[in-house]
Amino acid sequence: MEVTAVVAAVVCKGYGGASLIVKRTDATHDDCDCPDHDENHGKWEFPGGKIEPGETPVQAVLREVREELGEDAVVDVDDPLYARVNVYGSGTPYLVLYYLCLPRKNFKVKDGVEAAWVDEDDVDGYDLLPGTMEVLRLL
Repeated sequence: MEVTAVVAAVVCKGYGGASLIVKRTDATHDDCDCPDHDENHGKWEFPGGKIEPGETPVQAVLREVREELGEDAVVDVDDPLYARVNVYGSGTPYLVLYYLCLPRKNFKVKDGVEAAWVDEDDVDGYDLLPGTMEVLRLL
């Protein structure tokens, strides 16, 4: 079975600071063709997506941050923080590479995107995708 490689941008307000999560909606995943699109719709996760052919993981992180958060979101990408395999209802395995990202400046998330700055102590009420809580605990 083929494994799909994806990246997740763990955008933090400094080391140990709050992290940005976004709600999966048509505004963040309007061109999503993944088999688990409907199952994961409305859940909260770190910004990210598939690594496109010819892209490095870091290039994918930078592209996904701009696409999901807006052109104003400029981040520095650190080393990979965590990796895990997620398997959703379709049975499709995804290798998720989580990269720590630090904003170069304050930015406003683009219109239409639901986002929240959280840490592991204040995620009650957020329906998180697998892996999100484990990464919050690492920070």
